[in-house]
Amino acid sequence: MRSRRIGLTYRIVQLALFVYLIGYVFIYSKSYQRFDYADGSVVSKVRGILQGSDQTNRTQIWDSNDFVVPAQESNAFFVATNIVFTKNQYQGNCPEDKHVGSRKVQCRKDSDCEKGSLVLYGNGIRTGRCVLSTSTCEVHTWCPKEMGKAPRVPTLSGYDSVSVLVKNHVVFRKFGVKRYGINSSQLEKS
Repeated sequence: MRSRRIGLTYRIVQLALFVYLIGYVFIYSKSYQRFDYADGSVVSKVRGILQGSDQTNRTQIWDSNDFVVPAQESNAFFVATNIVFTKNQYQGNCPEDKHVGSRKVQCRKDSDCEKGSLVLYGNGIRTGRCVLSTSTCEVHTWCPKEMGKAPRVPTLSGYDSVSVLVKNHVVFRKFGVKRYGINSSQLEKS
């Protein structure tokens, strides 16, 4: 059964919605042109424990404070996967490595080594002395210098237990809209 009354009501509601959208939203208030800047923040946390061993095969445990280097980095994080150990290292003066890729590390007399200067790809700051036994300038650095090569097999293991938690929060103040990239129940836990 067809009813003229229901059909007319249906068409009046359609017309009212059409007039509201075209007349008020698009022409009068120009809502489609409204714009707002987003305010927000993103925080990331790396969690987990890794196991590694040094040259003496002693087991070492590394947590995220140890293998995330540096602990705070701008807009990124770096997770170390390999470590080169240099035993008995101390900060002091020692000869520069001959193989740093610059001829400027070689010397014959102290005047060849300008005190306080740096060499591109060098290991430290020059002390102004020439070490005649190695024919290189002495530098203030970590001694002995790292001479080993990176291990072929990763030193650290257990990356399947590492997790990265990324929390974000965005607010559009003009529209009163807040969005989270994590459930509110998870926000309380972290």
